[in-house]
Amino acid sequence: MVMENHRLFHMRLILRGVIAIAAACAGLCVPHAGAADGGAPDLLPIAKVKATSATLAGDARAVRVRGVVNWRYPAGNAMFLQDDSDGMFAVCAAEPKQHCIPDDVVVGTEVEIEGVMAPSGFAPNIRFTSLRSLGQRPLPEPVVQDPARFFSGADDSRLIAVKGIVRGVYDEKNRWRLVAETDLRTFDVEIYKAAMPADFGETLDTLPDSVVRFVGVAATAYNPRGEFLWPRVCVSKSEWLTVIEPAKHEPFASPYVPIDALARYRPDPPTGHRIRTAGTVVHAVPGKSFFLQDGYCGTLVRTQSKAAVQPGDRVEAAGFVDRRGPVACLNDAVIRVIASGASPQVIPIAPDAIIAVQDMAVTRGVMADPGDYEGCLVQFPAQLLEKKVSNEATTLFLLAGNTTVAAILDGDNPGFAKELAVGSDVSVTGIVQGLYEQAPTRFPLNRPSRFTLLLRSPADVRLVRAASWWTRQRLAIAAGGLAVLAVAAAGWAGILRREVRRQTAIAVEQETARREAAAEYEATLRERSRLAANLHDTILQTVTGIGFQLKAGIGSHEAAPGTQSLLDHVTLAHKMVDHATSQLRGTVWSLRSLPLDGSSFSEALTALVRRLGEGQEARISLSVSGNADDVPDIVAGNLLLVIQEAFHNALMHAAPRQISVRVDCGGPAGIAIEIHDDGSGFDLAARGGPSTGHFGLEGMRERMERLHGTLVVESRPGGGTTVRGSIADAARAYHLPDRAMGEAVR
Repeated sequence: MVMENHRLFHMRLILRGVIAIAAACAGLCVPHAGAADGGAPDLLPIAKVKATSATLAGDARAVRVRGVVNWRYPAGNAMFLQDDSDGMFAVCAAEPKQHCIPDDVVVGTEVEIEGVMAPSGFAPNIRFTSLRSLGQRPLPEPVVQDPARFFSGADDSRLIAVKGIVRGVYDEKNRWRLVAETDLRTFDVEIYKAAMPADFGETLDTLPDSVVRFVGVAATAYNPRGEFLWPRVCVSKSEWLTVIEPAKHEPFASPYVPIDALARYRPDPPTGHRIRTAGTVVHAVPGKSFFLQDGYCGTLVRTQSKAAVQPGDRVEAAGFVDRRGPVACLNDAVIRVIASGASPQVIPIAPDAIIAVQDMAVTRGVMADPGDYEGCLVQFPAQLLEKKVSNEATTLFLLAGNTTVAAILDGDNPGFAKELAVGSDVSVTGIVQGLYEQAPTRFPLNRPSRFTLLLRSPADVRLVRAASWWTRQRLAIAAGGLAVLAVAAAGWAGILRREVRRQTAIAVEQETARREAAAEYEATLRERSRLAANLHDTILQTVTGIGFQLKAGIGSHEAAPGTQSLLDHVTLAHKMVDHATSQLRGTVWSLRSLPLDGSSFSEALTALVRRLGEGQEARISLSVSGNADDVPDIVAGNLLLVIQEAFHNALMHAAPRQISVRVDCGGPAGIAIEIHDDGSGFDLAARGGPSTGHFGLEGMRERMERLHGTLVVESRPGGGTTVRGSIADAARAYHLPDRAMGEAVR
């Protein structure tokens, strides 16, 4: 698409060049050869041609129109045409362009032109290659100005009549430019001197503040985008300018309005006529503008007056209010000095305070008190952040408190600010000019987001403290050197860290191996002790009893062969063998019972109780409450071993009729277990310990302590036994140190 646009652009340039060359060679009598049949294009109304879009106008389409000239440039290269439908601008396509319109073609001449469409700065126009005069014709009646159309450019190239107050008259070499106002909006009036009587300029000097009716062609001021900015009216005849109402007052007899009320509310709408104000001059550019200050408000006054004014003079200015900026100012003013004074008053105030005053006014929807300081001469301390020097101006960027200020000195000042280095502390004096933005409130007010300071001369900036030797450049160099050192140090530190990590990993691996070996050795010893205790308390005693019965049976047989006593002893020994087998099977099963093998805690607990109760005369009961299946496996496995040990002790030593097991996993104590039997019980004070070959109770207590829990045993002879264990924090029991975890598992 981009390449296609480039091709079209180049083709248009080539076509325009061909048209220009053909026109230059053949004069203005050769018709354009762009028609479909090789002849002249169809005659079209101007409105239809003008309605062509800018894109189509750029295609250089051949067109032919007819209309009456309502205005032409004195140089003779361009003109405005108007027919019954609309008006249009036409410019000669031949080179050179000067004097390509015959002298007898004047305002009121009907012409027929032929050429190509071309996009102009605002509305489409025609670049004509042939022109034919058709004689004189009455001009169209001027259209009475419609503000909506006039101030949007909709009446472009048409003859209009507009009434306005003349604000200023400017002599610009070959023409006069008048600035006029209607409906509180301004427009320009252009009058070429060559089309007017010799004494016409004297008439114009009397027009300011008069109401005048202008008849002329509506033209436009536009930007490079082709966007409308403001209207212009091109006047070709002296009779097209009619004074309807002369100025009511002499300039300095105009109504007086204070500076802080130039565009304030009035019960009657403003008329647009001249007003008068007064103040002290704080800065002046002769023949151009100056600033007036009154109290804590100031304004800009634009003037062509050559009257000499100096800062400190009390001046009266009569001019026209300009509301187009963020604050009202006075344009096209005439001035007179009321009194001469000393230096103007300088207000010492920080930029932060100026913005705070205006912020408060915007927030509350009231006027700034005591004033907004706009256009006033102020002074404050600041630090120089940056400076930019050019032939047009020198700009200092200053930091004053929390506000950044651009201080501007117009003109070429080669020696200014040379001694000021970035970072210097300065005292600066200048005129406040705010940069405004729409306030984000429900009030339609503007507040300055920042402001510039207009410097009057190099003396307005005074050095208070020179910048430190450590400039940004030197700091950058030093920082760069430190950064290189830091990178080198970081690299060396990285190498050291990697070596430390490697050595640490080796040491940790060795220490872990030693700890695992020690833990395995200790666990093996503990398991051997537990196994010895189990074998001692169960199988060894049973085997001893079997031996005793067999020995007694042999003795009975020797004393009385064939008696019933031998059979009784052998039968009892057989039962004891069965009992020993059952005990040995339970011991072997207990060694394999720790892993849950994918079962939940409640399932493993039920299986354990069912296994231990097989073949026993005692009645067994199990109660589980709470969410037992959330107990970590390492904790659940150890609790199963504690319950199993307590169960074995009851069956082997207490001859109980009933054993109850209760597990609570949701109570205030965390996890609680209780094993109770109604057996024979025992004396806690006289019970045996590991030193006498009894390991059961001590093993259960140690296992619970490794789980950060407690174990309590309650018993008395003939009163049964109760074993209670509790773990307050299952999560803490789960996160055991390596060694303790290994011991708990084993």
